[in-house]
Formats: sequence, C-alpha cells, structure tokens
Amino acid sequence: MRTQPNGTARGVILGHRLVEPDLRVGLESCYRTLARQAGNRTDRIALVDLANAIRPRTWT
Repeated sequence: MRTQPNGTARGVILGHRLVEPDLRVGLESCYRTLARQAGNRTDRIALVDLANAIRPRTWT
C-alpha cells in the first residue's frame, strides 16, 4: 500500500480499492457468503443483519 501526496492510502484489499464504498461492497459480500455457509439459522440471520448494516446507501 502506498500513500498519495495528499496523505490518503492507495491500494487494494481482497480485490477492493481502499475507499469506503468499495470496502463496504466487499465486506457485505463476505458477510453474505458466510451467511450461506452458516451452520444454523441464528448465525445466518446475524450475518445477514451485519451485511445489511454495512451495505452502501443507494437510491432505489
């Protein structure tokens, strides 16, 4: 990871740029993948709730 002249980080983590909207998309995707693999309903619901909480705000 490198720092740009304005002091912001530049790079990629797990295929997502180091900017909030992209990181939110990546984290949401990870939570949903984990939810599909959860061993019980309680864990699945908790992971989906986390995915929904981190989801970027969009106009629909």
